[in-house]
Amino acid sequence: MPGRILKLSNFASIPNNADAWLVLDNGSEFRVTEDMNINIPDNIRSARFLVGSTKFMKSEGIRAIPSEYALSQNYPNPFNLSTNIKFALPIAGQVDLEIFNILGQRIRTLISDNMPAGFYQAVWDGCDETGKPVASGVYFTRLRSGEYLGYRKMMLLK
Repeated sequence: MPGRILKLSNFASIPNNADAWLVLDNGSEFRVTEDMNINIPDNIRSARFLVGSTKFMKSEGIRAIPSEYALSQNYPNPFNLSTNIKFALPIAGQVDLEIFNILGQRIRTLISDNMPAGFYQAVWDGCDETGKPVASGVYFTRLRSGEYLGYRKMMLLK
């Protein structure tokens, strides 16, 4: 179901010394707060909502909010059918995650949205904006958020 938005409210029953996190099945983690809206990507099938102390969260594998922007190298690379792209946002803001070809032409926009701080993962299926598979070759991932601009080179082999 496209365009899903999770609206969070009424946190009165959460203890003051606890944090609340939403962990999606793609590895994305959101530290949730009162009256927060989270856009749920179309490919998400399940999620966990966790409430607890910092010690409990660490035992569950929840990491702290990142201290700096990061765009990790895609995995696998080279890839055939699809590849995973992980990135980190230290503060909330507009995020654009895009794929470009060797000529600098934008092939696909994976994310263009306001997002909260956290760790994320996106998947590129090797298709352009129209859903047509692209040719084998070198492509670039660009992450733009705030003052941050990061690039990574990828190789698609068919």
